Amino acid sequence: MMAFHAWCYWHMECNINTCLPKSCKVYNKYVLGLFKKCAYASTHKEFSENWDKLRKVQNQKLQDYLSRAPLDKWAKREKPIAIMVDEIRVKLMDQMCKRREDSANLMKWRQTLCTEYEALLHDNKMHGCNYQVTKSSEYVFEVHASLTQTVNLKRRTCSCNRWRIDGFPCTHAVRCIMVNGEDLYNYVEHYFTVKFYRESYKHAINPVPTVENPVTVSPKSMVFGTNNGPQPGRPSKKKRIPNAGSVANKKMRTCGSCKVLTTHNKRTCPSRQIS
Repeated sequence: MMAFHAWCYWHMECNINTCLPKSCKVYNKYVLGLFKKCAYASTHKEFSENWDKLRKVQNQKLQDYLSRAPLDKWAKREKPIAIMVDEIRVKLMDQMCKRREDSANLMKWRQTLCTEYEALLHDNKMHGCNYQVTKSSEYVFEVHASLTQTVNLKRRTCSCNRWRIDGFPCTHAVRCIMVNGEDLYNYVEHYFTVKFYRESYKHAINPVPTVENPVTVSPKSMVFGTNNGPQPGRPSKKKRIPNAGSVANKKMRTCGSCKVLTTHNKRTCPSRQIS
C-alpha cells in the first residue's frame, strides 16, 4: 500500500502568490482568501462555491497551477470532528468484527499463543539452540553467546533487557528455560495468548443510525455564549495583586526627612516615627 502524501498549504499559497501580479495587493488578497476558504472548507457546498469563484479568476498562470494540483492532496475532506469520530467508530467496528471472526477459526487458531508470537517463540528457540548455558542456581544462568548474558528466570529478567522491554522471553531466556526443563508458555505473559486475544475482541461496537437524529435543532435547546462585553459602571483602578514571592514595583523617591532614595516619604519615614 502506498503512503498518502499531502501538499503543504503554506507552500501552495506561496506558489499561488508568484502567479499573481505584484502591483495589485487587493486583488492578490482576494484570490488568496478564496484559496484559503477552499482549503479549510468543512462542507462540499462551501468548497464548491469558493472553488468556482477561484476558477473564474482571469489568470492563466494561476489556472494552470490549480489544474496541476490534485484536490485530494490539499483540500480538507471529512474534517469536522463529528464525522471524524464516526469514521473512527466505523473503522474500529469493522476491525473488531474481522478479528473476532478470524480468531474463531479453531483450525487456524489452535495454538496457545497468537500466530505472530508463536512464530517469534519458535524463532527464539532456533536462535538460542547453540548458546552455551552455565547454571549458577535454580533460576540464575549465565548464557555464552556473542556477548555473555545473565538470566534470572524467577525475576524474569535478562541482562540484554529485551525480556523487560518486550515483555516476551528473549533468545537467552528461552534457552535457559529449555535447559531447566520447564514449559516455555509458563514464562509468556497471558496477553500474548489466543484466549486473551479472543476476550479482547469478543465485544462488538453497535452501529449508530442517523435516521433517528433530529434534522433541525430547536432554538430552545441551543446554548448561547455569555456576554463578555464591558460591564456597567466605572472600571476598577485597583492594581492587580502580585503573585506570591514577587515584589511590587514601587516608585523610588527621595525622602524629605532622611534624605535617602527609597520607597517611603516624609510622612511614613521610619526615622521620624522613631523620634
